[in-house]
Amino acid sequence: MRTDALTFTAPHTCEVASYDLPEELGRGEVLLRNRLGLISPGTELAIFCRTHRGFEVEGHWARYPYYPGYCSVADVIAVGDRVTTVAAGDRVVHQGNHATYARQPAAGIVRVSDALSDERAVFLKMLGIALTPQLLAPVRFGEAAVVFGLGMVGNLASQLCHEAGAYPVTAIDLVAARVDIARACAIDGATLDRSDRTGAYVIEAVGLAAAFRDALAAVEPDGRVIVLSSPRERVEIDPYFDIHHRGIQVIGAHEWRRSREQRAPYDGFLEHLLVSGRVLVEPMVTHRVAFADAQRAYEGLRDHPDAWLGALLEYS
Repeated sequence: MRTDALTFTAPHTCEVASYDLPEELGRGEVLLRNRLGLISPGTELAIFCRTHRGFEVEGHWARYPYYPGYCSVADVIAVGDRVTTVAAGDRVVHQGNHATYARQPAAGIVRVSDALSDERAVFLKMLGIALTPQLLAPVRFGEAAVVFGLGMVGNLASQLCHEAGAYPVTAIDLVAARVDIARACAIDGATLDRSDRTGAYVIEAVGLAAAFRDALAAVEPDGRVIVLSSPRERVEIDPYFDIHHRGIQVIGAHEWRRSREQRAPYDGFLEHLLVSGRVLVEPMVTHRVAFADAQRAYEGLRDHPDAWLGALLEYS
């Protein structure tokens, strides 16, 4: 079987590579045909632009050629031995490569119901990432929350703070279009104004040094700063005045602080949030791009963050 896969061959270069995909599945493997993909403007774009911190570390997986992928909706074509969680014909979400066909371990696949559209299902992984602060350091009922950054993860993290009982929820971004999208997602506290915004629970979802410093300045004494972004820059702080003297907790919330097995019990809840519309994602979809035209999508996310946010890859 031939499959076409997106490939980063060099900085700022995305090509489509075609290769043979063995059809004989190993134990626990699943063969998938992708239906719809979502580009990550965080990890994927950082590797596309060669700004990912992994390039600084010898032996790190951030290298070229790189086969991007983050979240896709797919049909199960076949399953290998000892696969009991999905069957041929099921519709699933996975985090494999952006490719026409893919082989994935069944343990990393989530079957979704007919009630969940492809356009919502493709956000399931992003929603799982945004859940990480609530898994590691849950917001308290009635606690004031401030979120810095209204990209997809920051937007979803803001919505989840509201679902978890935070009040009020203030969400800050410097890009007016993203604030407008957040308000369309019912984040009433979305704003361009970062002055005098404080809270006991602060999420940093930007990945830049300035945003981290803003998060430290915004957190109230004895409060918590949750670093949800994957920082792309080094940052200089004063540990005594910024953290120690004020009794601040700084908590790293990288997605993989909780394993796939630890996250599995929340799959049904996250699907319910999407199906019910309690979490809104449609306003974040700004572009739909043909799979073969992915270079345009990565360039748009790189060059026009005011216009591009959620870029869907369509397979046909």
